[in-house]
Amino acid sequence: MMTERVSTYGLTNGMMNSAMGLQSRFAKAELQSASGLKASNYADLTPSECSRLISIENALNRSQTWSGNAQTVIDRVETMHSAVGDMADKMTNLRALLSSAMSDTATVLDYASYGSELLDDLAGLMNTQVSGDYVFGGAISGTKPVEIDSLASPTLTDADTSYYEGSSSLASVQVSKEETITYGVNAGDTSDGFEKALRAANLLKSSSPLDSATISGIYDLTVSAIDELTSTQARLSLASSRLSSAKTSQDDATTLLTNQVSSIKEVDVATAAVTVSNLQTSLQSSYSALAKIYKLSLTNYL
Repeated sequence: MMTERVSTYGLTNGMMNSAMGLQSRFAKAELQSASGLKASNYADLTPSECSRLISIENALNRSQTWSGNAQTVIDRVETMHSAVGDMADKMTNLRALLSSAMSDTATVLDYASYGSELLDDLAGLMNTQVSGDYVFGGAISGTKPVEIDSLASPTLTDADTSYYEGSSSLASVQVSKEETITYGVNAGDTSDGFEKALRAANLLKSSSPLDSATISGIYDLTVSAIDELTSTQARLSLASSRLSSAKTSQDDATTLLTNQVSSIKEVDVATAAVTVSNLQTSLQSSYSALAKIYKLSLTNYL
């Protein structure tokens, strides 16, 4: 009878390595199932996945920043729109007052007091702030743009912007890689209604007593200021619309990029659970086979 010697070392070593590999895959699958993520850091991703993820996340951060910039400016433009509307309302009240005075020459009004209060109110609106920035100061938002103490003696015909201490240029905001939107109103621009409104109020304050010709001149100046302020509001509405469209575009891009990040980083939880179950079964079988091998001795084969 021939005797055969059998060594279990190679078989045991191979099965042990296989079991350790299964154990590593099982632990990774369990972590994925619990967290919903393929990997907890970039190092656990493949090089191509890592490179693509970094590129997409950078694009996502840019889109979120541009969307945030647009929203910040939208809030500012809406505040400006409201302030200009308040100025127009005050000038409309003045127009009604002057119209009444011109139709009833017996009416006696304290034009100086009215003009002084109106001048202060208009200056306050022109010095409106949002988060510490003066919205009507042009590109220089940290400087108070309107100082009515700097006004010279007013005339019906000569514009006076000596009150303005802001920037001559308007503010702008980047809303995409290709687009920068210029927005806002410069309180020193003579075509936006600000200067005419202040001059009309200053004339009321400074020209006492007022004759009918001066009242008529202030009335015309007031009507012109209202027209320009209304036009300014329309321009602000257009800027707000452009900013809103830009924000919507960036929000859409953010949603798309977020989904792309998820497709790289996240796993299907149901599929991950099935993988965990399958690996668990395989691992248990491997442990069972190893246990049997460890119980064997050479005499079992002799």
